[in-house]
Amino acid sequence: SDIVRCISWDVILFIVGITVLSNAMVSSGLSDLVGSMLLGVVGDSTNPYLIVGSISLVCLVLTQLMSNSGAFSVVLPFLTVLSDSLGVDLKPLIVTAAISCTCGFCLPLATPTYMMLANEGNVRLTDWLKQGLPLAVVAFVMVTLLVPTFWPLYG
Repeated sequence: SDIVRCISWDVILFIVGITVLSNAMVSSGLSDLVGSMLLGVVGDSTNPYLIVGSISLVCLVLTQLMSNSGAFSVVLPFLTVLSDSLGVDLKPLIVTAAISCTCGFCLPLATPTYMMLANEGNVRLTDWLKQGLPLAVVAFVMVTLLVPTFWPLYG
């Protein structure tokens, strides 16, 4: 009974809500819309840094607004379409999305433990942004530069 009282039910309900939101985005076609917007940005470019950077940016933005796994599940369906349409290897696109979707540093929405920290530790939104934005920029630059180096897009 002590354990039940320690559970933060707000966080559990939040996790359930984010999961439902992610499923709704996929089933409603919103993830397809995001994919087509990304394809519009990348176009017919063969520049691996532009392709990886675009995917990384989309994933970084999404993961600030929803859970890490939810963001990944939203982008995963259109990575295969993007890979086929650009004629690039799927593996570096998935690696880019997987790494970028774990970089939800700017808002406490990305990970349930962040929500508990924000709630119990009295961490304000400005605190998250001050610390998270520089980390997100570093992550974006590192992913954009290193993924095409270690996982070439073109075989």
